[in-house]
Amino acid sequence: MTDPSSALHAAPVMPPPSTEHLPPEPPAEVMGVSALLTELAEAWPAERITIADLVAAFGPRGYGLLMFVFALPNMIPAVPGISSLLGLPLTIIAWQMAVGRPIPWLPARLARQSLSTAQLRVIANRAAPWMAKVERYLKPRPGWITTAIGERLIGVASLILAIPVLLPGPGTNGPPSWAIGLMALGFLQRDRFTIYAGLAWGVVAMGIGAAGLYAAWWITVELWNWAVGGLLGLF
Repeated sequence: MTDPSSALHAAPVMPPPSTEHLPPEPPAEVMGVSALLTELAEAWPAERITIADLVAAFGPRGYGLLMFVFALPNMIPAVPGISSLLGLPLTIIAWQMAVGRPIPWLPARLARQSLSTAQLRVIANRAAPWMAKVERYLKPRPGWITTAIGERLIGVASLILAIPVLLPGPGTNGPPSWAIGLMALGFLQRDRFTIYAGLAWGVVAMGIGAAGLYAAWWITVELWNWAVGGLLGLF
């Protein structure tokens, strides 16, 4: 009769799933965000990476990293066309953070949108210098804004700021994205002062965005009136 314990020890052990192409766990330093993006772009086996891939890579590590990644292209307009690609995911992620959803989720059609790994490398490389400067001022300074309640407040503020990013107009992309990026970095580092700075800049950014939209509307109306007046003058 076979000894059950010997059969148990003789059973083959399944190897752990491969993590060859997964990015490493992010370090505590803010520079790790840029390093993580660069590592992901360098190690990714395909020429393109989908938004779903980014969510899968960063999602379990918290909303802060995803918010920063999606806001980054508007903070440093390095690659044309990327801003519109990531604007809607930024809005959806902010909404889920505001309502307290534990795991980020995106619609399948949106999640299939992609950018090239070369574009991702450009974004990461251009972000690295100024992120190194920001890193010197960031450190853990917890407060009520870094708690679960504060996380939802950051989500609400980011959602309000993400809406202008979807709208075409001067000042509607960069300033709100910088506010979201600052709040995301502060949340990642549990630095309440950086979060407060992001909230304060968010108020200014909304004013800039509103002025930009008004200017765009005014110019559009004036051009329309000029065009209509010119056509009527022909008759």
